[in-house]
Amino acid sequence: MPALSSVSSSPTDDGAPLYAERPEWNDVSPLAQYDHTNPIAPIFYSAEYKDATDYFRGIGGIVKTGEKSQRVLELTETIIRLNPETLLCM
Repeated sequence: MPALSSVSSSPTDDGAPLYAERPEWNDVSPLAQYDHTNPIAPIFYSAEYKDATDYFRGIGGIVKTGEKSQRVLELTETIIRLNPETLLCM
C-alpha cells in the first residue's frame, strides 16, 4: 500500500479484494455496525468502507484483542483512506 502522502481515491482502485475475500483475515469474524438495531437515520457507506470497518470491529478495534500487527496497521490505513473527512472533524 502506498504511503499516506500519496492518497488515492480508494485503496481498492488497485484491484485489492475486500477483507472478506482475503485469506489472512479468515480468523476474524466481521461485526456489522447495525447488527441488531434499527437506526432512525442509517448512514449508507460504500461496500469497501463497510467491509473494512466491520473487520476493524471484528478484531475489537485492537483494544479487546491487543493485536498489534502489520495487518491491523494496513486495515487502519485503509479506513483512513476511505473516509479522510472523519479525521478533519477531530
